[in-house]
Amino acid sequence: MKFLAWFFSVLFHPLILLNAGIAALLLYHPYYSSKYYDEQLITLVIYMAVNTLVMPLLVVVLLKRFKFLDNYIISTHKQRTFPYVIISILLAVTSYQLYKNEMGGLPMYFLIGSAICLFLNAIITIKFGISSHTIAAGGMVALMFYVVSIQHIAQMEAYLLISIIVAGLSGSSRLWLQAHTTKQIYWGYLLGFSVVLSSLFLLEN
Repeated sequence: MKFLAWFFSVLFHPLILLNAGIAALLLYHPYYSSKYYDEQLITLVIYMAVNTLVMPLLVVVLLKRFKFLDNYIISTHKQRTFPYVIISILLAVTSYQLYKNEMGGLPMYFLIGSAICLFLNAIITIKFGISSHTIAAGGMVALMFYVVSIQHIAQMEAYLLISIIVAGLSGSSRLWLQAHTTKQIYWGYLLGFSVVLSSLFLLEN
């Protein structure tokens, strides 16, 4: 059972969920899937993955190499502030690059909301523990909820259901591994869902 908890904890890493949400929008949202050619979509997905997955992981590796971190999973809450701030800046810069290249819209707004979540997480972890996994999962649910319930994109209903299941598995795995308390798990869900949903409402309307 502990192996499954570790498996889901790695599989539903916050950066992976961020990229999964963006990829789902680009590939399956009817507006974005019809806006770009297949080659453009693949290039955009790869570009986003490099900026929001590969580069942040490289930041963690370098910080560990220079002994700013005790381990790669950043198990000490107080050590998370510095890498989280750097990664939130990376997300903000990526958002700006999308805007500058006229590739705005929901993927960019989701990225901005995620950057805000990460920055708030960096501040919160100075004094309190909160689950980054459930912040990301809550943000993913908010994104799919917005697409299905506000934009009325019925084709994405399955992805809303999947995001809810993923959120449940992510939170359960963190509890099973005793990485967080129940309160930290639920505060993570609340922060991720509310910030991302608010960002999408404010930026798109």
